[in-house]
Amino acid sequence: MEDKIPNTLLTEDGTPYIRLDNGSVWMNCDFNEGDMLIDAPLDGQLIDDHTFAGVLRIDNTEFTYDIAGQKKFDAAWEAFWKEKGINDPYDATNEEMAAAIGIDDAENMTLEDEIAAGAPDEKDYLKEIKIPDQFTLKLKFSQITGQLPEEEQTVPDIPQELRDERDQAVADAGLNEYDYENFTEEQQETLRLIDQEMYNKYTKLYPDVNKHPNKYENWWVDGDWDFTIPVEKNNAQTETIEIQAVDSDGNGVTSLTKTPFEITMNTWMN
Repeated sequence: MEDKIPNTLLTEDGTPYIRLDNGSVWMNCDFNEGDMLIDAPLDGQLIDDHTFAGVLRIDNTEFTYDIAGQKKFDAAWEAFWKEKGINDPYDATNEEMAAAIGIDDAENMTLEDEIAAGAPDEKDYLKEIKIPDQFTLKLKFSQITGQLPEEEQTVPDIPQELRDERDQAVADAGLNEYDYENFTEEQQETLRLIDQEMYNKYTKLYPDVNKHPNKYENWWVDGDWDFTIPVEKNNAQTETIEIQAVDSDGNGVTSLTKTPFEITMNTWMN
């Protein structure tokens, strides 16, 4: 950065809390059709006041997700339910979906029941994606964000008048919060609505509180970063050690895998 990097919160292991976008970036591989939003944790250190050097770690399972197949399945799934009279299956209840395909027991309706009624089967659409030895990776993000140290965060307190108004509403409802563990579901819901009303008024006063990043907790730099990276598999420095520290049922640690970046403990649980 041309300007000095602002003071930044450090994690327990001393890593500055810096993220690309909201911790996710858009990725595209030339062997897998379509863009995908992936988790993008950064691990690194501040080299000086203007430089952060870090590693972006992307788990290889991210590369093997069949994006195109998932889109085709989603379209077929939505079309099936629309044909059954449900225009938005993502918002429909189990009861509505069960009734649409003639299932009496909505609570215990299974995926197999849906497929038996003609719904598409995901395994018919998703194929196994294998990672080639060489490929091109594209990454895109539009913001770098950091979290300020706690002592520099300036999130506004809820004003006392809103707290007083909330406490009066609790009293008017005949609620004793010290007896919360004995509240009925209706009383719990009443208290939740009172608290939500207070918070809604608070966020009207300070609308940036709900944004990320926000001026109270973060610093950020906007931009348009677009990388094209040639990738080649390299297992030369990877070593797997068989452990087989398992119990009579086979549960436990089976092996350790060491790479230049990390050590992974491989476990098995029946």
